[in-house]
Amino acid sequence: MSTTERRPFAGLTLLLVDDHDDMRSATAFLFEALGASVVMAASGAEALERLPDAAPQLILCDLRMPEMDGFQFVRRLRDTPEWAGLPVVALSAYRDVAIEAHARSAGFDAHLMKPFNTPAVVAAVREAMARYSSSS
Repeated sequence: MSTTERRPFAGLTLLLVDDHDDMRSATAFLFEALGASVVMAASGAEALERLPDAAPQLILCDLRMPEMDGFQFVRRLRDTPEWAGLPVVALSAYRDVAIEAHARSAGFDAHLMKPFNTPAVVAAVREAMARYSSSS
């Protein structure tokens, strides 16, 4: 197995937004094992504050969070010209076609169900990055 296959996200910086400490830590661990550099935020508001210094190439954002949920976060992100083009993957524990459709219409580029496995993660990130690349 090549390094690219084992670490498909080498060189990728991502911003992970999730209000649950355990999920945030486990997700960061998985992405770091796949080669990514992970910056974490516990809320949509914190994520917006961290964006300038983090300079991520991808954002993973939980949909259900208190105060500013993922839908509000992605709308704010898309309304900010500097960050509007960043690929964003929705994270959700709910398997619901309507929620996934709502996430995409709100501005998410891909959807990833929790708990997730490595092939699903790689597929969702590639989908989001491809959508971003094709719209640039």
